[in-house]
Amino acid sequence: MSNPIPPPLSRYTSSTTLREVSNLSLDLKERLALARQQAAAAGSMPDSGRLSTGSNPSSARLSSGGPTSNGLPVGRPSLGARPSLTSSNPRSPQADRAHRNVPSRVSDIAQDIAETFLQREKTMVRDANYLSNHTEVTEKMRTILVDWMVDVHLKFKLHEETFFLAVDLVDRYLMTTKVPRLQLQLVGITCILLAAKYEEIWPPEVKDCIHVSANTYTRDDILRMERAVTAALQFKLTTPTPFPLIARLFEVTDADELTRNTAFFFLEHAVLDYKHLNFLPSQLANASMYLANLTLRRSDPWHYTLQHYSTSTFEEFRHCAAALLEFTRLTTDSKYQAIRRKYSSSRLGEVSRMVLPVSLPEY
Repeated sequence: MSNPIPPPLSRYTSSTTLREVSNLSLDLKERLALARQQAAAAGSMPDSGRLSTGSNPSSARLSSGGPTSNGLPVGRPSLGARPSLTSSNPRSPQADRAHRNVPSRVSDIAQDIAETFLQREKTMVRDANYLSNHTEVTEKMRTILVDWMVDVHLKFKLHEETFFLAVDLVDRYLMTTKVPRLQLQLVGITCILLAAKYEEIWPPEVKDCIHVSANTYTRDDILRMERAVTAALQFKLTTPTPFPLIARLFEVTDADELTRNTAFFFLEHAVLDYKHLNFLPSQLANASMYLANLTLRRSDPWHYTLQHYSTSTFEEFRHCAAALLEFTRLTTDSKYQAIRRKYSSSRLGEVSRMVLPVSLPEY
């Protein structure tokens, strides 16, 4: 039996002719085919479309086909049960495999990216009590600022990820620096400009930011604040916000436009409320997706695919979902209506006109 291992790299010298390279390529193909035949004969080749899971839970997500027990499919776990990703139950919804031919989906590394965000969010926890260190800025003033940022974001026609990053920059900057009340709006418009430079192809110009701020600040004011914010944050703009996490849930479930708009409706209310800094970005994303499905009367608002790719059970964000639903219902009669005005348009499905659930169902 010949050795199936390819020849060492020393064989491929600079003096090798094109004919010899062609022969070497054929030799490698023959050796690879022989290795596969030997592995198949020994019974060590994995089934087509399934990778061995071993003891690594993350590798089990790559397996295909449904799990079987005596030839029968294994049932879906209950809403509150954590999906088992061990070798005994290696079933994966295979959402990434369905989009492997779409380059923009980066299916090969999409799950790795999501898991990286889930790890980093635990090391970059936001201080949900930072306003206690401020003498002039209050929780109400922060709410007014974010409500105004919603209108500015809509006026500039920026992407959704820009808005969530801008609000995150505001909170992180206020955690490190005490800001006078008269400069709070300057912080908001500067963070929108920074987030747009990071996320957008065509960010707004400084003169546009001056105009939308009613000429309250000058060009030098904005540039100085821009330097102050980036220095205080040590230029760390790549941070886990709720957006990439909920975008991942949209992708794996092939969510339609109405579902996306409804989920963003809840998620924008989440960043509007100062108290929601108590929750991780992944909890906010999961709660918004769950509430969107619940509002749209879906039979299983947190089904197995969502559990699998979020690696979260409903119980892990139940409190977050309850708080978000309560706050969203309260804003119906509040003065902060920018989000509801935005989602009352037919372009966004008139989501704000929908009847919201009164409370979470008991499971």
